[in-house]
Amino acid sequence: MTSSTEPRQIKKRCAFYLSGFDPRGGRHYYSLYKNEAKLRPEGSASTIEVGKRQTDKDNLSWNVTSTTHDADFHTTQTEFKFMAWDNIIRKHWPKGRLNSWLEYAKTTPIYLLSGFFQKAWLLGPPATGLLFFPNVMIIITLLAMILSMTLTFTLASGVGLNTWLASAISLAPPWALWRWAHWFEASRDLGWTMRSYAFTARQSKNQVPELETRLDQFAHQLIAQVKKDENDEILVIGHSSGAVMAVSVMARAIQLYPDLMKHKAELGLLTLGQCLPMLGVLPGAKTFRAELHTLAHAKGLFWVDISSPSDRCCVAMLDPYISCGVEPAPADEGSQFLAVNPLFHELFAEQSYNELKKNAFQMHFQYLKAPPTLGDYDYFEISAGGLSLKDRFARRILSTLPKDFDAQMYLRLNPDLNLGDKEAIKHYQVHGARENRPYRLALPEDFDNAKYLALNPDVAEAGIEADIHYVQHGQFENRPYK
Repeated sequence: MTSSTEPRQIKKRCAFYLSGFDPRGGRHYYSLYKNEAKLRPEGSASTIEVGKRQTDKDNLSWNVTSTTHDADFHTTQTEFKFMAWDNIIRKHWPKGRLNSWLEYAKTTPIYLLSGFFQKAWLLGPPATGLLFFPNVMIIITLLAMILSMTLTFTLASGVGLNTWLASAISLAPPWALWRWAHWFEASRDLGWTMRSYAFTARQSKNQVPELETRLDQFAHQLIAQVKKDENDEILVIGHSSGAVMAVSVMARAIQLYPDLMKHKAELGLLTLGQCLPMLGVLPGAKTFRAELHTLAHAKGLFWVDISSPSDRCCVAMLDPYISCGVEPAPADEGSQFLAVNPLFHELFAEQSYNELKKNAFQMHFQYLKAPPTLGDYDYFEISAGGLSLKDRFARRILSTLPKDFDAQMYLRLNPDLNLGDKEAIKHYQVHGARENRPYRLALPEDFDNAKYLALNPDVAEAGIEADIHYVQHGQFENRPYK
């Protein structure tokens, strides 16, 4: 893989997409992508055209053509490959509310006994609250049903009704509560959450062997695509629970083929609305934590997670390694990770945004939808536009500040910068390090200012400080200093 400080135009890209815990398959996500691409606001950086849905032996796929609106009309071709695991989801999707509650109840002890809720609460209370809420709903519903039935029977018996009639009447309130629970669960998509919760618990205990086989197959597909050397960039994109799968696919591909990042294509991992700790903090998830460890040490990999603090179905703005108990790699020795806030509140009118926040399900899927107005986040530009993931986001990662960094010296060595000390520090982290700007006087031990000016009279005549001139120019021009 080639690298450059200047952004390059991506002409051809392959994007592998993994959906969350969703029984709807590739056709749904193709339609979602195609329809939402048409709704992008006027003035977007590029025009997106989505081709017809295609099917090969491995994936459902579709092609996307992005044309930038600059003078050169750069065109980028992106092939989206839907990595299907929805058939596995449907197999583990309990039918009916009672079955869903029972399946959820079976796996809840895994979370309770592992200390998951205590750990997760420290990581992200909103997401933990949503995950824990079904427990509260089930307990309150069952207690209310029992209490209402007992109270109704007592009252009916007290007015002289016989036992059979009192028993029949006492069934009405719990039935009404059961129906209310059904409405409440459906209105907030809690059934979806409970099913995903139960599946993740089984996954942590290695009780879904067909998923492990599928993830290995996806990893081999990724390796095969990389080896073709025909793409400028290859992305692995995961949304929601699909972010967990995307991590596993990328890690397994690296484990199977350590030279994965030495080919032509830039390799990027894009996760949206991730909930990695939902699996990562469970005691049985040793395989997943090992995969995170692999990614942490995958030098050359660029990973961006875009998650909103307003999304109650994700754990936003957290380091995925630390949050799952995995030691990050030392600086400059592993992958690069960046957490990005999509700033949904800036894309919507206040009233529309408040309505969106009330619906956790809709908020969680906003990552995959067109923004109503131009702003910082545009999924279609990120996934199919002319810049690679790294070129689009790398400048947001602050470079490590050297221990011997001196802001005033940095400004002396870079007189084109008219900044204060604090601004100088940020400038170095954002721009200076990547531009190889000098930040300290790296002078020979026997350097003498007066001698340098005497040997280089043009420098003296220009009134330039000897040490500054030597660091900026003299050493590269082989000027004498002694």
